[in-house]
Amino acid sequence: MFKPGQKLYSIFFNKCPACHKGDFWPHKPYYNLFFNSGKLYNNCLHCELEYYREVGFWYGAMYVGYGLSIAIFLIGWAITYLLFPAHWSTWVQVGVISAAIVFLMPVTYFLSRL
Repeated sequence: MFKPGQKLYSIFFNKCPACHKGDFWPHKPYYNLFFNSGKLYNNCLHCELEYYREVGFWYGAMYVGYGLSIAIFLIGWAITYLLFPAHWSTWVQVGVISAAIVFLMPVTYFLSRL
């Protein structure tokens, strides 16, 4: 689906945005928050591109993380509403969607920073 050389490939497979070969994070990111908590390389190990944060980086990461959480909410709501419309109350749907957002929080954290 994603091929090397595409921007989405570098985002989803933790690769350098320039050469798409070197790793961005020194560890496999998603569920390793407690041991490495967001540490990243200063330069690409393959092409020596310097990874630096531009002005407004954190605002952009915040908006991307918010958008990803909204997408998870909408997909979760559609699934719970369409598959279980008469059986689940609104509060059960809110609980399931909230659990999905909390469970996927490490994924949204790392994808928003890439």
